Amino acid sequence: MAPHIKVSEPVQEELNFRRELAALINRHSRENASGTPDYILANYLSRCLDNYDQTVMEREQFFNRPIKTLPEVM
Repeated sequence: MAPHIKVSEPVQEELNFRRELAALINRHSRENASGTPDYILANYLSRCLDNYDQTVMEREQFFNRPIKTLPEVM
């Protein structure tokens, strides 16, 4: 059995998000059309969100506007 590895809270939150997203994809059988495992789709979608966040920040910097962050929802 693999040893337990302690990760930082933000990393653990990301892992939990991806795990929950994979479960949601699986529950709705959204992986069936592409034949791609749900966890791979969850990783892809998570990276899409990260890329979009980066794109928004770059846009705001281009227009010399302050970068706004949303308050924590949960």
